Amino acid sequence: MEKGIEFWSGNPSVDILKGNIALSDTETPILLMVDIPTSLILVDLYVFLSASLPQIKEIRVLKGPTSKHYLCAILTDSDVSAKEIFQAYSGVKFNSIEDHICQLLFVQSIDISGSDSNLFINHSDHCPICLEDIDVPAITVLCGHSFHIKCLEKLNHSTCPVCRYHLSPPDKSQCDTCGEEENVTMCLICGELGCKYHSEEHYETVGHTYFQDIETKTTWDYSRGIPIHRLVSSGDKIVEVASPGEHQSKKAENLVFEYNCLLSSLLETQREYYNERLKELDTTLDSSLIELLRNIQKENRELSEKCRAQESLEKEIESIGKIIKRENERAEELAKENQELAKLEKGRTVFKCTKEVKDEIEDLEGRIKDMQFYVKAQRKLEGEKIDSIEIREKK
Repeated sequence: MEKGIEFWSGNPSVDILKGNIALSDTETPILLMVDIPTSLILVDLYVFLSASLPQIKEIRVLKGPTSKHYLCAILTDSDVSAKEIFQAYSGVKFNSIEDHICQLLFVQSIDISGSDSNLFINHSDHCPICLEDIDVPAITVLCGHSFHIKCLEKLNHSTCPVCRYHLSPPDKSQCDTCGEEENVTMCLICGELGCKYHSEEHYETVGHTYFQDIETKTTWDYSRGIPIHRLVSSGDKIVEVASPGEHQSKKAENLVFEYNCLLSSLLETQREYYNERLKELDTTLDSSLIELLRNIQKENRELSEKCRAQESLEKEIESIGKIIKRENERAEELAKENQELAKLEKGRTVFKCTKEVKDEIEDLEGRIKDMQFYVKAQRKLEGEKIDSIEIREKK
């Protein structure tokens, strides 16, 4: 297996970070995706890895040794996740149209030339798009700026929203004359691509003055040998915008820069202050809510006990009412029977039967009065805790 792979990242017009990636034969939490075609942009990469994004902490876009391919270092949350991603994607086609396949390798270490910094970001940094702390999954694009993957996906730009450099290495342009891929510029008049030598030759032959670097997007004026930044079209020609008061313009730019720095510093201070305030409020609210919740739970238990006692009392009262109803019905039946017997029989026998019935009726009426007295007493004692109700029959 190859012992190491050289890489670089950064915006060439600002700063370049170079290093070497040492590969491993054993499983590690860092994976390296190699030979990604430059035709595969970051959005395609999101879609390809979408199922495993919860297991990924960060994706870092890197430029490899070849011009037609680039690299991606993938930091996972564990060795197990790295192994699962390796098994799921290694040897799989990026899409059904192209024949390029995903090649994954385990990374042993990453050495950054002339720097002790880590290749992956500190997640206490802020996303430049949503201005919130960067959490997982995150992505660091080719220029070195870091974002939330979801934020960058929603933005759907081909260049970095901070420095306007490419998010991933673009397809390498070639000189139309010799095929050279380095330092290729485009004539802004006719669109011809040329290396440094053939661009100068094109200027001397045709007289076209302005050429733009394909990668850095800077424009060069061959007639004066200086870079320029602002061009406008005048008829069929492209000319540089006149800059009156160059000294005043630079002074104004410096003032704007200082103002922006001051504003950024103040905004950052306010952010830290309000973050601290939010943390304090969260702590205070948590403690007060816990205490309130405990009081509510205690009150709920007490109310539940009272409800159970009330339900038990209501059931007992309902049972007593049913007994009273049955006794009343029995008394009415006996009264009817007594009337019928009085009509059918006369004399001693009727008198004897009627007396027995009357005794039973009197007994039942006494029991009914006892029941009614008990119910009235129960209503007066309502609200008091009553463990049980005992009903005694009169002997």
